[in-house]
Amino acid sequence: MNVKNRFESKVKLLTLDNRNSKGETFKTLQGAALQCCDGNESWMLLSSALIPGESQVLWAGVFQDNTGDAAVAIFDISPSQTGPVSGFCFNKDECNEEDKRQSDLVKDKVLKPAAVVFKYSNITSVAALRSNSWIVLFFGTGTGLLIKLVVDASLKPGCPTVLYSSNEDQHILPRMLFTPVHHTDIYIALGNQMIRVPVAQCGVYQTLRDCWSALDPFCGWCVSQSRCSFQHDCSSSDWVSVPGTSLQREIISVHMKRSTNGQDITVTAAPNLNIGIHFSCALEKCDSPGPSSCSCILSSESFPAEGLSLSVLITIQRETLIKDVLLENCSAIRGGPPSVLSPVLSYSGNSPSVELLTFHIPSGTKSTVRVCVLTPDSQCHGNAKLTYASQPTCRGLSPNTTWASGGREILFAGSNLEFVEKVKHGGSSEEILISLQTREIFFFFQKLGYFTPPGLSDSPMPMQESVMLIVGNYSVTCKGKLTYHPDPHFTSFTTIPTGKDMSVVIQKTADSLVLKQEEISVQAMQGEKSYGCVIERIEPSADTTAVVCVISNQTGLSIDTLKITVGGSLSVSLKKSQNLSYPITIFIAFTICVVVVVVVYLDREKQRMPMNQNAPEQLEMSEYDDIGNEYDYICQEYDDISQEYDDISQEYDDIGPEYVVIDDDNDDKDDTGNDYDEIGQGFVEMRTERSDIISSTGAIPFLDYKHFASRIFFPEGGPLATSMRKDMTQLSVKEQQEQSCKALSHLIRDPLFLVSFIHTLEEQKNFTDKDK
Repeated sequence: MNVKNRFESKVKLLTLDNRNSKGETFKTLQGAALQCCDGNESWMLLSSALIPGESQVLWAGVFQDNTGDAAVAIFDISPSQTGPVSGFCFNKDECNEEDKRQSDLVKDKVLKPAAVVFKYSNITSVAALRSNSWIVLFFGTGTGLLIKLVVDASLKPGCPTVLYSSNEDQHILPRMLFTPVHHTDIYIALGNQMIRVPVAQCGVYQTLRDCWSALDPFCGWCVSQSRCSFQHDCSSSDWVSVPGTSLQREIISVHMKRSTNGQDITVTAAPNLNIGIHFSCALEKCDSPGPSSCSCILSSESFPAEGLSLSVLITIQRETLIKDVLLENCSAIRGGPPSVLSPVLSYSGNSPSVELLTFHIPSGTKSTVRVCVLTPDSQCHGNAKLTYASQPTCRGLSPNTTWASGGREILFAGSNLEFVEKVKHGGSSEEILISLQTREIFFFFQKLGYFTPPGLSDSPMPMQESVMLIVGNYSVTCKGKLTYHPDPHFTSFTTIPTGKDMSVVIQKTADSLVLKQEEISVQAMQGEKSYGCVIERIEPSADTTAVVCVISNQTGLSIDTLKITVGGSLSVSLKKSQNLSYPITIFIAFTICVVVVVVVYLDREKQRMPMNQNAPEQLEMSEYDDIGNEYDYICQEYDDISQEYDDISQEYDDIGPEYVVIDDDNDDKDDTGNDYDEIGQGFVEMRTERSDIISSTGAIPFLDYKHFASRIFFPEGGPLATSMRKDMTQLSVKEQQEQSCKALSHLIRDPLFLVSFIHTLEEQKNFTDKDK
C-alpha cells in the first residue's frame, strides 16, 4: 500500500496469517517498508503479484517514479523478512493515546528488492506464474502491450517478448487472470473488451532445436509425439525443455580446459536439458577419450594454429542433435561494440564540429528508449528519449460530406494521430497538409483536421472517395468514405427589422451537406459599405433551408447584395431580386375568383333557359321522364273515368228509349248525351296527339298537361277539381327526400363508416380536438 504524510511517502507491505480465527489473524499483522529501486523512496506502487512457491515467498511489484518511468522489482517477503508495523495497535477497546504513542515509536523494517528484473515506461499491471524452477512474469502497459518475461532460479531475467499488442494503444487494466488448472491462457481487460491470450505459442516450433531455442519454460519437445507442446500434453520422461537453473543460449555447451603441464587439452560437451532426460553423447576427432562420454583429450602439439573443427553428437531416444564447434587456438579476442546505426554527419563550412546528426530509426516494440551518441571510446553522450507507439488509427470522419469546390474542414477521430504527416484521397495522388493540431477528446481518442481539396465540380451526382493518413512510408485508411456533393445553392434573401437589429433570412436549396453555423460567414452590402451579419440559426426543411443572420444595431439599411463565404474557399455573391411571389399570388387568386363567378353565372343561365330551346340533352331526358310519369297517371285516371263512362253509357242505353217514348221533347236528355260524347272525343284527341306533341317539341311543359287534364276531367271546376289535382313532381321529390334521409340515417349508424370517417378527419392538419 502507498502511505503518504506531510513528511514523506513510502510503500508498505502488510501480511496476515489467516490460519487462525479472525481475532487471532489481526494479531499476526507483520510488515515492512519497501525500498525501490536505487535507494530512492519516492516510488509509488502501481500493481503487485504474489509469485507462487513453497519455501520462499516472493512478491513482484510495479513501482513508478516521479518521471513516469516504471520498474519491476522482486522482494522476498518470507515471515523472517518482516516485522512489527508502525501506526497500528491491538486492543479490544479503542486505542488510547498511550497506545498510539507506543505504536509511533515502532520503526518499520526496510526491505530491499532481491532483484530489479525489468524497467519499462507506462507499466500498469503485473501477474506471475511458476513453471518448474522458472518464474514467468506478465506485464500490461498503458499502450496496450502484454509482455512476458522469463526469470531463472537465480532471478536473472531473460529477453522480454510481446504476446499481444493493441492497435489503438488501449490501457490494460490492472487485474489479469489465468485460466484454471494448467494456466495456458491469460485474460486481460482493455477498453470495453476482455481478451484471452495464450501464454505461449508452442505449436509454431517444428524441431527440437527450435523448440529449445525459444527459451520458453512453457514449451518443450515431446519426443514420443515429435512436436513442441505444453508439459501437461506429454509424459515427463519424453518432454525435453530448458532447465531453470540458468539461461543458456545453446542447447549444447562445449568447454576447453588445459592441463596443468600444458600438454593436453580436455574438451567437454554438455547438453542443457531438464532433469530426468536420458541421452547419449559422442565427440569426433579426439586423440583419446576423456573422463566422461561427452569429453575427449587433445594433444597441444596436434592442435593446429588455425583452430580445430570438432563435431558433437547428442542422441535423445529417436532425436539426434549435432553441433559443429571450431576450437580457436588463441588466448583472447577483443573488439569494440558494433554500432547498429550508420550516422550521416553534416558539417557547416570548414568547421569540424558536428552541426546535425541524421540517422534512421530502427524498428522496435512499443516503449520509450534512450538515444545517445556513441563515440569511439565507447562513451554514450546524451540522454534523449524516443517513444515507440502503434500506428495511428482512424475510426471515422466528421463530417463525412463536403462540397465540390472543397475547403471544408474534416476531422478524424482516432488514436496516435500526432504521427500523421499528410492526408491523401483515394482518387488523387495529391497529398494534403494537416490544418488542425492533435487534441485529446476522450481517453486515448484524439481529433485531427484538414481542409478538403476540390472535387469534380461538374458532376451533378454525389461521389465517394476514401481518405488515407500518411505516416512516414505507410498509409492508414480511415473507416468510412468522404462524399462530394454539389456546391450549396443560395437562391434569395429578405430583410426584416427586429427591434434595434435587422434580421436577414437567406434561402438555400435543401441538400445533404448539413452545414453548421460556424461554416458560414455573411457580409451585407449597401452600396460600397459592408456590414457583418452574424449567423443566428439554420432552419432546414424538405425543399429549402433558411439561414438567419442578424446585423446588430442597424434598422434602416437597404441591403442590395450579400457576400456569403462557406468553409475556407467557397464564396457566393447573392443580389437582391424583386420578390414576385406576392403579385403572383394576387393574380392567381383573382383569376380563380373570375373563373368561379363565370361558372356560377353560366350554370344559373342554363337553369333559366326555356326547356324547349337548346336545352341540354340531360335536361331533356329528365323532363321526358317526368312527362312519362304524368302521362301514366293521366292514363290511369282516364281508364277509371272511361269505366264510369261505360257504366253511364250502359245506363243511358237502358233508359234512352224511355226518354224518347215518354218525353221526346226533353232537351236536357239530349244535352247529357252530347256532353258524354264530347268527353270521349277529348280523350281520343289527347291520346292521338301525345306522340305528335313530344316528337315535334321534344318536351311539353308540365303545366299544359295539368291544365288540360283539369279542363277535360272537371269542366265544371270547383273544390272537387282542386282536391283531385296532384303535383307529381312534388310527390316524387318528397319521396326521394324521404329515401335519402333513411339512407343517411342507416349510414351514420354504421360503426365501420363512423370509425373510417373519424380516422380520415384526424389525418387532416386543420382537424383539432375541439372539432373532434
